[in-house]
Amino acid sequence: MASRLKLLNHPAKSPQPRGRHHKNARKTTQMSDKVFRFTATTVDCSEAIDWEIVQVCFDTEPSDFDETNRTSPYLMISANFEFSGDVQLEFHDGSEYGGDSLGRIDLWRNRALVRSRRYIEFDIDFELSDDAFAELREYLKILQRSDCFRGYPS
Repeated sequence: MASRLKLLNHPAKSPQPRGRHHKNARKTTQMSDKVFRFTATTVDCSEAIDWEIVQVCFDTEPSDFDETNRTSPYLMISANFEFSGDVQLEFHDGSEYGGDSLGRIDLWRNRALVRSRRYIEFDIDFELSDDAFAELREYLKILQRSDCFRGYPS
């Protein structure tokens, strides 16, 4: 799966020189290939201020966990629609905290694949009741502004 993340934005092939001031020059960008895989034992969906603040958290620890000595991953997807349309990611990779903006969410019945704008990928497995999954799907639909459900496992 990591090979999908090693994409390059290659300029079109041309015999012309590619100096940084050349009128046809394009910047070549290497995308990140960070992939974090984990199984969430807790999936929390919450909203506040009449849906102005929306959050979904995939965590490997219970919701009452003390963050002081965290050594396990989590991913929180959140938006404050009152002030911005940006959807933010906050995460812990097992050793340190990080953050980015949301790029894309793909959701299956027992799995979520979340990509940041800097192409950090979170591949998360989970087990939820049908009602809890329906709630998760609705929250993620609000955060992504479209239905991210891709189907049931075959």
